[in-house]
Amino acid sequence: LSVAESGGAAAAAAEAEAAEASSAHWWQLHTPEGRAALAAEWTPPKRPSPERLDILKYVFVSTVSLVHFLDPLVLGHNKYARVVQAFVLTFNMPGFSFLSGYLSRELDSRRTRALILGILWPYFVLQTLYSVYYTGFFCHKHNGHADECSMINGGQIYYYASPISEKWTWASWKVFWPFYHLWYFFSLATWRVWQQGMMVTRFTVVVHIVLGILAGFTDAGLPYSAQRTLAMMWFFVAGCWCAQNGAFVPVARGALARGLAALGVLASLALVWVCEWREKDLKDLLMFHEAFDATDHSDAAWHGAVKRLLAYALCALATASVVALVPDADAPNERERDQHRWALGKRLYLRMAKWGSRSVYPYALHLWFFLFAAQLNLYDNIYIRNVGHDTIEYNGFEVTFEYGSKEKNNAHHSRHFLLEAIAFTAFGIGLMTFLSTRLVSAVFRYLLQPDFFLAPLIFHGAHEKPAAAETRTMPRTFSASSDPT
Repeated sequence: LSVAESGGAAAAAAEAEAAEASSAHWWQLHTPEGRAALAAEWTPPKRPSPERLDILKYVFVSTVSLVHFLDPLVLGHNKYARVVQAFVLTFNMPGFSFLSGYLSRELDSRRTRALILGILWPYFVLQTLYSVYYTGFFCHKHNGHADECSMINGGQIYYYASPISEKWTWASWKVFWPFYHLWYFFSLATWRVWQQGMMVTRFTVVVHIVLGILAGFTDAGLPYSAQRTLAMMWFFVAGCWCAQNGAFVPVARGALARGLAALGVLASLALVWVCEWREKDLKDLLMFHEAFDATDHSDAAWHGAVKRLLAYALCALATASVVALVPDADAPNERERDQHRWALGKRLYLRMAKWGSRSVYPYALHLWFFLFAAQLNLYDNIYIRNVGHDTIEYNGFEVTFEYGSKEKNNAHHSRHFLLEAIAFTAFGIGLMTFLSTRLVSAVFRYLLQPDFFLAPLIFHGAHEKPAAAETRTMPRTFSASSDPT
């Protein structure tokens, strides 16, 4: 026993000495010890915990609302809102696409049912509801027929018009022209169908990056979500590749690693700030929804390809940095109610994981609040106050009403633009958090996730459970757990 104790003590002392030696040289990257210490700080677990994946989903989906709720402020020339909106676009949907690819597997009968009822069903239901509501409240009627749709100060937040006449017609109301944010459901279904083909392609990530750039030279646009599907597919492919090869963005564990990850976020924010402050609009570039001829006004078409490649690099930097800053769970399958009442950080971590496990609800439902606000003329009033004038049509002529002097308006902008951007940002995140609660998921589950009662009625063998070997590590909310919650 004494020999074993002395041997264990010697081994512990050797490990402590090695750790001290490596930590003493963590800043000396030119030495083998320093490089080994840095690699140890960035060493990822074999698979990220379900809690970390859920928190990432919460971070990405909670910032989606900012792109929509800040849009009218951007129309009102609020530069702070433009910066926040463009910065969010660098990581929210690229990160969401990456996570979707990481959690996706090749289609079989069970996953095909999930694809139909979990992606296509919500798309068709929401496409119908949003389109009917938008048509009823935002399309002006002439001789009994709606011929033009507008929302904020006569502008179309959602371009739901005929590509030929540039006005809304019943013929232009197409099921496969995704309404605003519903493009992701359509694109995700396309990626899932193509997943098996993309994973047998050599150098698949590079191939799909090239495919995304080449898509900008085509006529693909908003219909069928074609441009975004092709342009953003490589983020989904990267997630699939990481899952296939047992890789993931590592957690920044040490001081140097956290500093580098934070530097990546700040560098992305600084670049966006400089571009937006110099009137270089990044929104259309980072949304990847239009071809080069619609977003780039230069004579050379290759300018658009270079800009999209740079946008890819910026999105990859911002997404990887944000993912690296989200920590992993200390232990698997922890419960919030088992934590000490004053362990606020741990309890918040687990609560955010619960919110993230219900990400489909805030993503699908938050736009109703945007439409309600627009219907109540909230954004119209803000636009008039910020711009300082309003333009209306009277007897065939456009009449402009000025509000105050230019000096007064500039002083007003300097006082209120920042507060407006902060207020709408806080409201958007708070709303997405509320829509991630159990109450909302219980109310709208029958509408957005009806697989638990529709699958046995529609599909053969839907009541059969997957074998234990096929069950993946998933968040507790979606797994076959003994916990009824």
